[in-house]
Amino acid sequence: MTTSGLVTLALLVVVYALLVRKIATTALTGPILFMIFGIVAGPPGLDWIDAQSGVHLVSLTLEATLVVVLFTDAFNIDPGRFRDAVRLPVRLLGIGFPLMVVLGWGLSYWMFPQLGAVPALLVAVILAPTDAALGQAVMTNPRVPTRFRNALNVESGLNDGLALPMFFVVLAAASDSGYGGGVARTIFIQIGIAVLVGVVLGIGAGRLGVVAVRRNWTNRVWMQIAMVFVALAAWGTADGLAASGFIAAWVAGLSCGLVTRNRLDDPVGFADDLGNTLTLISFALFGAVAVGPRMSHLAVRTIGYALLSLFVVRMASVMAATARARLSWVTRSFLGWFGPRGLASIILVLVVVMEDHIPSTDLISDLMIATVGLSVVLHGATAWWASNRYGDWVSAHPDQSGAAGLPQPGS
Repeated sequence: MTTSGLVTLALLVVVYALLVRKIATTALTGPILFMIFGIVAGPPGLDWIDAQSGVHLVSLTLEATLVVVLFTDAFNIDPGRFRDAVRLPVRLLGIGFPLMVVLGWGLSYWMFPQLGAVPALLVAVILAPTDAALGQAVMTNPRVPTRFRNALNVESGLNDGLALPMFFVVLAAASDSGYGGGVARTIFIQIGIAVLVGVVLGIGAGRLGVVAVRRNWTNRVWMQIAMVFVALAAWGTADGLAASGFIAAWVAGLSCGLVTRNRLDDPVGFADDLGNTLTLISFALFGAVAVGPRMSHLAVRTIGYALLSLFVVRMASVMAATARARLSWVTRSFLGWFGPRGLASIILVLVVVMEDHIPSTDLISDLMIATVGLSVVLHGATAWWASNRYGDWVSAHPDQSGAAGLPQPGS
């Protein structure tokens, strides 16, 4: 990285940190600001592309960011906390997520038949996971009933875990080496071994952490630091065994969270903060190496697909999933609107690009760039405004919102 690029990025992080609460109540969000910075600076300003080491640094940063985010998302899943609202997340994940994949598959194959059936399915899987970071104002606004904030948060935390195994199976089928027994081998190696690694490291680290804290061998700060490296260890171990490090990190977070629940004092606080910071930097990289260089070359059809994927496919899936949930159409529309795509989609495309046997990688990359880029702007810009407007509606129609009996806005 050039010195000027590093200084400018560092100063942007400082300014954002000082104004984060003020920015949170505007149409601007961290991902928007950092993506715009990346677009303006571009590869020359940040010097990501000129040296081979720079390319490796970008890839490593993005992958490490997803590992930390996957670990903390899974760690923070508390079945007891969401027991009163479990039906809605189950609908979004059990019905809505598969529908998003199926509808996205049909849309991509219809609009881009040159992709072929399997790569078109790969596009749908890549663009299915949602990213709560892009709609953070919705998740933190107390005017939105707790039930719906929790449902969107659980959906975002769990759909990565659903998408990853599906992604690696479809990826194997899309590559020349993935037909026939290759898919079964992928299921066993990249998923089975990854799950085993995640369970062993997650449970082992969690139990050791509880023992260390009870016997006063460690303190809160180092316990939090250790959790970051549990995530990285799961990632590296699984990758060394030719399995999926991302799946291993997610499973490790889930396992560790279940073992340490109510036994440790905020063990992933540092990991959460680190993940949030790395996510912002990742969007700067995304703007610099993807959106900036490609946005003027995106075809109208590609942008059209992105809009349909974000709003029609997502909305139709959520509407179908919540059809019998006794929710108003306003609430269902609100849940359907906030399905932003983000970091997971960026990383999964990076994995595709690194494969030698996947056809149409340029088109797949363009579809991701258009979809995530538009999502960063559109979902981010509307998060605070729409959550407040929805809060107003809930206050005026408490019996119609579907939040009856649950904490109301402002509580």
